[in-house]
Amino acid sequence: MRFFDKKSATTLIEILIYFVLAATLMLAFLTFSIQIGDLYGQTANYYEVEYATSFVHDRLEATLLKATGVDSGTTVTGVAAGAVGLTVTDAAASPTQFYVSGAVLYYKEGASAALALTPTETVSVDSFQVTVLQSSIGSQQIQIEGQFSAAGVDRTEMEATYPFHWTFTLRTL
Repeated sequence: MRFFDKKSATTLIEILIYFVLAATLMLAFLTFSIQIGDLYGQTANYYEVEYATSFVHDRLEATLLKATGVDSGTTVTGVAAGAVGLTVTDAAASPTQFYVSGAVLYYKEGASAALALTPTETVSVDSFQVTVLQSSIGSQQIQIEGQFSAAGVDRTEMEATYPFHWTFTLRTL
């Protein structure tokens, strides 16, 4: 009868333990990968909304630098889908309008065609409320409150909303 001092083969218990360890590591890696993918999607949605908000703010600010007053005929105040019309120094571009139609914010100069300021497939305008205040010294102040959100999002954890409150002052000298 021969006796072996060393074990030369693995037992079934050892194989099962190795299999459980490998499966646990693969599950951890898979879960980590899914979380990274979700975080990427969420960040991309938020970036798109934030970029659109910044772009609209910059366009409004640039137009207000050229504005001489608020056009009362094209300004809609006190509603969620508001509009602001501005009288500008260039007669061909007057009135310049910012208005919401559907869930898209548009920019229109004079009689030219309107341009969409927010991308229709990725950003939705939830509200764009305009308030115009007149001071006793003749300057006008425009307050815009609103919210942009990611459009076409089918999972709630991927939603991105960006509320804003802007105040602009028109100074007529």
